[in-house]
Amino acid sequence: MVLTCFAREYWQFFLTQGLCVGLGVGCLFLPSVAIVLTCFNKNLALATGAVVAGGSIGSVIYPILFSHLQPKIGFGWATRVIAFVNFFYPYY
Repeated sequence: MVLTCFAREYWQFFLTQGLCVGLGVGCLFLPSVAIVLTCFNKNLALATGAVVAGGSIGSVIYPILFSHLQPKIGFGWATRVIAFVNFFYPYY
């Protein structure tokens, strides 16, 4: 995510967002859902719903955060702030 702030051409955005971030999120999200399936026998649907809800919350919070920060501090630093949020709260 941090490498996105240095991107200037389309292929650089594709590489950082499409491949690197996509693979990283896939490696974090899928094991978290799979672990819930092995740990819960009772209320499995509720536990899985709680885990999957993190993606929905992040889909709301990140665009709002970016749209407020980008005019004030620029694209590069807004992207770095989102990367820091990902680092400290990786399940959003």
